[in-house]
Amino acid sequence: MKFQTSFDSTNDAVTLLDQKYRLLVDSANEAIVVVKGGMVRLTNPMTRIMTGYSEEAHFILHFHQ
Repeated sequence: MKFQTSFDSTNDAVTLLDQKYRLLVDSANEAIVVVKGGMVRLTNPMTRIMTGYSEEAHFILHFHQ
């Protein structure tokens, strides 16, 4: 018998939200790029279609303010 702790519940909720967020981002008709610290951290399939770059190529791009 396994007891569900509040940590497990929170972890499960975060995982579910992450899956829903990923589905939303991946199915968007717009290009979505997440940049953190000047580095690309996430792109969606539409970004790759619109730019012609692979996902790996996006991750080596640097953005400066």
